[in-house]
Amino acid sequence: MSFFLNLFGLASPPSSSRLTEKPIADAPTENAPATTPESSSAREIRGYVDGFQPPNVLNGWALDDTNPTASLVIEVLVGGQVIATGRTSFRRPDLNWAPDNTAGYWIDTQKIIDPAAFLEEKIEVRADGQPLIIGQHIIENLKA
Repeated sequence: MSFFLNLFGLASPPSSSRLTEKPIADAPTENAPATTPESSSAREIRGYVDGFQPPNVLNGWALDDTNPTASLVIEVLVGGQVIATGRTSFRRPDLNWAPDNTAGYWIDTQKIIDPAAFLEEKIEVRADGQPLIIGQHIIENLKA
């Protein structure tokens, strides 16, 4: 498939993106404090997967309302297995309401994602371990 499903018309990842597709350490960074299972349950993470560019790119946003400037770890799972990780780190014009406006992410999984995995609900995207909403428009466009 050569179509690009994206609400915001981004044709390629931002050149200033600091995302990585390689596993990252669990050590805290300046912007991302270490969490424990007890502290992560009190967090209020929200976000969205709003773009899929076949065969292997996902993008969206995620924000921790309890620490809105934190850079969150994004994981892409297929069939329960993590296939890529990255971080929220780039600005998006539609997120100007977010403090620091760096809640955007763009992940090239380096592995082909079968679009049927979206229809079969085998794709999961998490921000710091909490599931993100996959845009219904992605599913509807894949059904068409």
